[in-house]
Amino acid sequence: MNTYKQSFSVTHDSLQEKGGVILSGADDTYILGPPQIAFPEVKLHEERLAPIGLKLNYSKMKCYIKESKKSEMYHEQREAANIPEGFIEGEDGARLLGLRAYGVPIGSELFVTKWLKTKGERIRSNLLEIGNLLDPTRIACRDIPSRQCLWLLVLNCLQFKGNYFARNIPPQFTEKLCTTLDSAIDKLMGQCFCLKSDELSTFTKIQIHLPIRLGGLGVRKLSHVRFVEFIGGVIDGIPPLLPQHHDDGELHGK
Repeated sequence: MNTYKQSFSVTHDSLQEKGGVILSGADDTYILGPPQIAFPEVKLHEERLAPIGLKLNYSKMKCYIKESKKSEMYHEQREAANIPEGFIEGEDGARLLGLRAYGVPIGSELFVTKWLKTKGERIRSNLLEIGNLLDPTRIACRDIPSRQCLWLLVLNCLQFKGNYFARNIPPQFTEKLCTTLDSAIDKLMGQCFCLKSDELSTFTKIQIHLPIRLGGLGVRKLSHVRFVEFIGGVIDGIPPLLPQHHDDGELHGK
């Protein structure tokens, strides 16, 4: 009996022999490789899934290739495969080419910059909305500890909303995103402790954002740790790229 895993494995082995790769996360599938390999393999993958009743959702398909790598053959193969290029609109209405993989923008510099700006503004808006809903100066009920709830959310959850992007996107792109989110977190902390950031000394501001073990509150500024975050992401991402099968027949991990 054929299964999705078997169909996926056939495509995986086929691409690997040709110099490509297929990845899967949740219900998303990504094929990486030169156009002459990737586009034809999409059709083959669809044929392998057909016997188990699965279909590819062409309405969600997008592709991206660097501008310097494009050729007439690329456009012919892309159109034959019926896969459009991914893009978002810039400030002037121009098409900025790129796509998202595992929630991370991949594309031209303008695409990544614009995408992160939009994402940062959306996250900031969500953070401030949470602050408004739990504003301790607005909710003064002894049975609803809004101040404590807001602080616990900041400490254990909200301060990390941008870490995934800092970890997986080169730091030359993430400075604006990080400072946008830092300002929102500072506003929430001000609500928690009835503080105004512009009234605090430089020393106090630095002290607040130190780890708890160093006398701080444990809420780090993402703009300060984004370089370390990215290095951590790179180090964590290297092992899967290394050959894991060795001459001794053992499968070696990290």
